[in-house]
Amino acid sequence: MFAIFYGQSQTINFVVDYYPGSLHFGPWILKDQGNDWEVMQDSAGSYYTAGFISSSCTSFRCPYLCKIDSAGNLLWSKTYNGSAFGLNANAARGVTIDKDGFLIVTGCINCGDYPPNDNQNLLMKLDANTGDTIWVRTYGGPQREWANSVCIAADGGYVMAGRTNSWGQGSADMWFVKTDTAGNMLWDTTFDVQGEAWANSIALTNDGGFIACGTMCAGICQIPTLVKLDSIGNIQWWQQYPGQGTYTVAYSVNKTYDKGYIISGTDFEDAFVIKTDSMGNSKWQKWFTNIPDTLHERGYSIISTLDSCYLLIKWGYIDAQPPSWSPYQLFHDFIKLDSAGNTIWEKNFFQDSLGWNPFDTAWNYYWGPHDIKQAHDGGFIIATEKGVFIKTDADMNFLNADFHAITGNCDSVTSYTYFCAGLTSPGTNIVWDFGDGGTSTLYNPIHIYSANGTYTVTMIASNVLGSDTVSKIVDVVNYAFATGSINAPANIVAVNTPATIIGNTQNASFNEWDFGDGTTDYTDYWDSVTYCVANFSDTIYHIYTDTGTYTVMLIYYGCCSSDTAYIIITVLDSLTSAAENMEIEAGAFVYPNPAGDNIHIKSSAGFNDAEFKLSDATGRIILHWKIKSKETISVSSLQSGIYLYEINDRNGITVRGKMIKE
Repeated sequence: MFAIFYGQSQTINFVVDYYPGSLHFGPWILKDQGNDWEVMQDSAGSYYTAGFISSSCTSFRCPYLCKIDSAGNLLWSKTYNGSAFGLNANAARGVTIDKDGFLIVTGCINCGDYPPNDNQNLLMKLDANTGDTIWVRTYGGPQREWANSVCIAADGGYVMAGRTNSWGQGSADMWFVKTDTAGNMLWDTTFDVQGEAWANSIALTNDGGFIACGTMCAGICQIPTLVKLDSIGNIQWWQQYPGQGTYTVAYSVNKTYDKGYIISGTDFEDAFVIKTDSMGNSKWQKWFTNIPDTLHERGYSIISTLDSCYLLIKWGYIDAQPPSWSPYQLFHDFIKLDSAGNTIWEKNFFQDSLGWNPFDTAWNYYWGPHDIKQAHDGGFIIATEKGVFIKTDADMNFLNADFHAITGNCDSVTSYTYFCAGLTSPGTNIVWDFGDGGTSTLYNPIHIYSANGTYTVTMIASNVLGSDTVSKIVDVVNYAFATGSINAPANIVAVNTPATIIGNTQNASFNEWDFGDGTTDYTDYWDSVTYCVANFSDTIYHIYTDTGTYTVMLIYYGCCSSDTAYIIITVLDSLTSAAENMEIEAGAFVYPNPAGDNIHIKSSAGFNDAEFKLSDATGRIILHWKIKSKETISVSSLQSGIYLYEINDRNGITVRGKMIKE
């Protein structure tokens, strides 16, 4: 007897097809080399992150991107050097994917205050499959410019949001630049009403315009600012939201389901969230005030979730304190809010709840979550400033352990138990307790039970993200080998007419059909109770579009074995030709078919004490006649439909077929 266990201890919720069941995986964590500002997912499920890297770079910093599949595997990573980039700090700060499937990346070259202040907006178009560069463009004047965010316009072009010192009021202004798909500038707009200003985030709105957020400041006072632009860059309206501190910046803006906007940011000490209507009027505000004042937070990213709520990521640090003046203590919060701003849950990771030291030598870095997106499966993907990518489930669980079991005995001698934890995140440990005193730390151990019985099996998964435990009752029982058969009420059918094929299997969990014409089908009998022990009957109605002889195969899979059953189906031009074919093979046929008021039964060899039976689709006999070499039978009283007939005589002639009554 054996039991097969499929476990999960990974941080992603995807499914891998596996005979005879399905193998499920949980969340994942991936450490890369870059400092990442934004993450996004394409329609195929892959993830892309954009940021910068210092190693393997010809300048102080270089734009850096990577692609990760839905299981957390790194597909490619690219560092972008060359003459198109500056000599100092270059960085990617935003990434999206355009209508043609290309990656569009924005950022800056010579980012920061480097002489001779020749900072420029950076825009790159990349092949999403390889990361190879299609083109690189820069935009700016003699002073400092950089872009923090990019979105795809309704016409397929690209719009960047950031800052400029070369144009506008003379100090730093918000700067919005629209290009076509070749990177040619179509228009640009500056905006500032006081002091310095810059934009941190931009998104396409329902009317084809754009919504952007950032900050404006007069002296040391900075004010979160929301700006609405039309499709050609005209400022339609703007709103400001005075903060509680002296350094108040809006970092992220997104549309909401009620056609308003949600904004997040920081006032240096505290993170905040502001919900507005479609004109930017504040509907509610939430400030996460912290005590003591030595605690500083950043509300870098907020999104609208699929269930019409909002998810904020914020991180911060607590100042070093005497007497030890140990390094800053970091914390990372994930807060889910309902549509009215009430907290649904708040999760703090890598400190109190998990006891993980962000300066742990196993990782040797701290990380601050910088961007979050909701994945297609309802979970979340997080990019951080230190190249840690986290995939969670919809409830922000970072690690899930789960398994299901398939048990049975095939050789009646030993009880094998196959355990599978699947692919796991780096550093994940698995501990199995098989319930009979046996244990294992392998990902895919094989355990031998000495007897049938009921066992409590426990799986524990743990890594730096935490741990999770799951226990289940597993019954180790005897299984028989799978058997099966295939038959058809009529082996000869007309083209474009359904052929009825019946498959019967015992002790099978999965049936695969091959109809011989290039088409296939399957039936999955997965059930935790009846799996590998129940008997099933499949009735398939298959239509052949061409004449010919086809071999139909039923491949059935059980816990202990698999095998194949066969049947031959002949397809002719019509039911009349089918009847003529039966005359050749069996010496008798029924015509016309489809039938009107009468049918004729003929045998070239003659009948010997023969009988004709006509049944409806349920098998109930409608007509029963004694026949000779040729008979005419009235069927005018029958309703329109499909009937089954059978002819038997003492000479051994047996003919079965279908008759259609018009």
